Amino acid sequence: MSVLPLRETSTYMARDAVVEANHRIANNLASLARIFTRQLPAIEAGPEMVPRELVVQLVKDMAGRMDALGRLHYLLSNGRVPGKVDLGEALSEVIEGFRTTGMFGDQLDIHLSADGCPIDAAKASMLMLVVAEIATNAVKYAHPSGLPVELTISATMTVAGSLNLRIADDGVGLPEGFDEKRDAGPGLRLVRGLVESAGGSLALNSDPLGLRYSIELPGIRHQ
Repeated sequence: MSVLPLRETSTYMARDAVVEANHRIANNLASLARIFTRQLPAIEAGPEMVPRELVVQLVKDMAGRMDALGRLHYLLSNGRVPGKVDLGEALSEVIEGFRTTGMFGDQLDIHLSADGCPIDAAKASMLMLVVAEIATNAVKYAHPSGLPVELTISATMTVAGSLNLRIADDGVGLPEGFDEKRDAGPGLRLVRGLVESAGGSLALNSDPLGLRYSIELPGIRHQ
């Protein structure tokens, strides 16, 4: 059996790492493109003259999501375990991105507790997009009066190795008689689609004190 010299082995490993990184970036950019494309029908069905506020919001949304994925890949490039990131670090980067891009101004205050939750890159990128989408929806709808929104995010690992992610706002909750299959907008449909495509489950709980998302991803610790 032939053994490759150490230098040649290192070269192959480096090439594999580059190929994997390019593959992951391509997948994430494709996911981002699908998110933006889903907004086109609503824009096309709207007025010919788009209000300035809507254009500004769309640009901020795109900048926030692109910034989140850029920060994810930065974390991966500096990761201690290949292909793994700490979810708390990843979500902290999303929140920092909100601040640096000015995506929500002073309309959003986030409290995060998600230490000690290592997760693979694909699921981390999905959850970063989910948090960005939920935060966007909260700012738009949680307080119709325009008050700032408080968003609480917590993540824990179960004994069985599943990840539980809870996201709650302090708004007015869903409208009375809300039926998700009938009334869900693009944002909520996107969140559910992202979670379920990763093998997870999503539950909603709403009352006059706010809207709460409960996300469970099984088998995280065993991956």
